[in-house]
Amino acid sequence: MPCKRIILLGFTITATATASADTEPRTTISTDPIGIVSGTYALSITHKIAKRVALRADGSLAADVGQMSGPQQVGIGAQVFLHSAGRGAYLEGGLVARHEQTWAAGVGYLGSDQMTSGLGGSLGWYPGTTHVVTFGPAVHVGWQHAFDSGMMIAAAIGATRTWASDPAGIQRVASTSYLRVGYAW
Repeated sequence: MPCKRIILLGFTITATATASADTEPRTTISTDPIGIVSGTYALSITHKIAKRVALRADGSLAADVGQMSGPQQVGIGAQVFLHSAGRGAYLEGGLVARHEQTWAAGVGYLGSDQMTSGLGGSLGWYPGTTHVVTFGPAVHVGWQHAFDSGMMIAAAIGATRTWASDPAGIQRVASTSYLRVGYAW
């Protein structure tokens, strides 16, 4: 009789542990709270694919004063956690693509196809557009904490190596960081 109770208790504990493991949050949606104040609107979605690994995709759009279009950025990455995906320290590697379009005014001939040659048109102010596209790898070291309520906070610092689309082929290393606050379910 005591042996049956011990076996029954063992099955109950195992079933409870399995049920709690299945109810752990697998997907997180988050944003940068500081970016909202400064005019950068970011959205990040992270999905747990293994006990210590999560995939992340994010995008951001900045609305700069005096520009028609601020920088736009998209990124994908894989986060490898030390203990459990979504909790604690992690190392993240991924790719980042960024597009920036600026508008400037200049003096020149404004005509249909003669804008650069100076033939025809009229002398005056014209808008100039500069496009810069960068793409490259990014690495971050971060920490994430998930609360029992489902709320989460994550912060990371890192670096990215960018390759520009301009003819000079500028390559540079830049430091990056982020703060994300969101909800996991």
